[in-house]
Amino acid sequence: METFRRLMGVEDSEYYQSYKHLNAKIIKPAVAEVNKVSDIVITPEIRKQGRNFTDL
Repeated sequence: METFRRLMGVEDSEYYQSYKHLNAKIIKPAVAEVNKVSDIVITPEIRKQGRNFTDL
């Protein structure tokens, strides 16, 4: 998740340290946009370790 945050340019933001906010404001809109404007259909695959989200 840290690599994804860095690639999206939000690694310094306290707001996006929470997966809930990251998913609602970054991941879901990006997936919807790719699915809408291209012939590619993507779905994010999330991995958890315990209660924490570790990989995307």
